[in-house]
Amino acid sequence: MSELTYFGHGTTVATNALIQLRGSRTGLLTSDGFRDLLEIGRQRRSHLYDMLVDKPIILVPRDLRLEVPERRLADASVETSLDLAAVRQAARRRVRGCLFSLQLSRR
Repeated sequence: MSELTYFGHGTTVATNALIQLRGSRTGLLTSDGFRDLLEIGRQRRSHLYDMLVDKPIILVPRDLRLEVPERRLADASVETSLDLAAVRQAARRRVRGCLFSLQLSRR
């Protein structure tokens, strides 16, 4: 992490740059088991069974979506602490930015 030159918190400007695909090569770190969540999406689609429907652009390619061990329960208590060694290892990928999306369990 000594090579980290800037850490910024997500803002409207950063979110818009990501959505418009105008930012730099960006990776995504997420909780174990949630790597494909962006691609799977939600089940609230008007054409759920239409195999030919246009899908939205994937904001972060699958090879740049990495899982890290961590888990929080529905009450926000920690079941598995964030594995910082795994975060460091993932940060060594050749990306210029990184998103974190750590998921909470649901009841």
